[in-house]
Amino acid sequence: MTEWDAEELLVMLLERRGWMVVRQVGLGQKHVDIVARLDETWAIEVKLDRWKRAAHQAFLNSRYVHRSYVALPRNPRRKLDMEFLRELGVGVIEFDEDGFDCVLPALRRSVDYLGRECHV
Repeated sequence: MTEWDAEELLVMLLERRGWMVVRQVGLGQKHVDIVARLDETWAIEVKLDRWKRAAHQAFLNSRYVHRSYVALPRNPRRKLDMEFLRELGVGVIEFDEDGFDCVLPALRRSVDYLGRECHV
């Protein structure tokens, strides 16, 4: 599975649950993999394994949305530093073909810049 395949799978899973989704949203010289909105707006960085890099990106994205997440394919052998992620205010989503779970909720912020800009 490539990161693009993982992103497509997560988009499909989110849309199945009623989320409005926009992919590859420009944010200055960078982009957010997924911006999703249901009752609030989430920025989601999808990675196959480099969760620390994704955490850094998600932390930067957190200035523009209600919640910011790192999304990773399920892997019971993967060790994440949940305390580090919690300190950043970044949440974790794990997913596979059967669905997704928010295994660490992100800190909720009051901003929704990307939700308004993307019209999601």
